Amino acid sequence: MFRPRLNYKRKKEIWDPLVSSDSDISIFESYKDLFVLAACTGFINNKRKSLPKSGKKGEILWEHISKENKMALDCLALAETSDLSVLIDSDNEHIKKKIKIAEEYANGGIEIIKNLVLEKPGSPLDNLIGYINKISKLERKEGYLEELEEEF
Repeated sequence: MFRPRLNYKRKKEIWDPLVSSDSDISIFESYKDLFVLAACTGFINNKRKSLPKSGKKGEILWEHISKENKMALDCLALAETSDLSVLIDSDNEHIKKKIKIAEEYANGGIEIIKNLVLEKPGSPLDNLIGYINKISKLERKEGYLEELEEEF
C-alpha cells in the first residue's frame, strides 16, 4: 500500500528547538506545521534545494497533513508546474511530484527560518512574527493581495 511521506533533512539544531515541548523557544506544535512554513518560505524566497541522499531524515505522513496545509502545498506545486493535474491526490505520481516540490522548498526554506528566527537576536517568536509582517507588507506594496482580491 502506497503511504506518501514528506521527508526533511533532520537538523536537530533547527527543527527540535522550534517544535519540542522541552524547549524554551518552541513556537510550533508539530513538525508538520514547521515543514509547511519552511516550504512556503522557500517558495517565497525562490530557494529550492534537493534533499541529500544520505543523512538523517525526518518524515511526516501525507495523511497527517491538515486539509488547509495540503491546500498550501497544492498551491506551491501548481505555481511551480502550472499543471492542474498536480492537484489530483488520487494519482500516486501526482502526489509524488507535489511532495518532491514541497520537500525541496522546505529544505531551502528551513535555512532561511534558521537565519531569521533562531540566529537573529531576540525572541524566536517575535522574529518570526516580524518576518511574516515584512512579507505581508511586501505583498501589499507590490499589489499581490489586491490582484488576488480582484480575481475573486
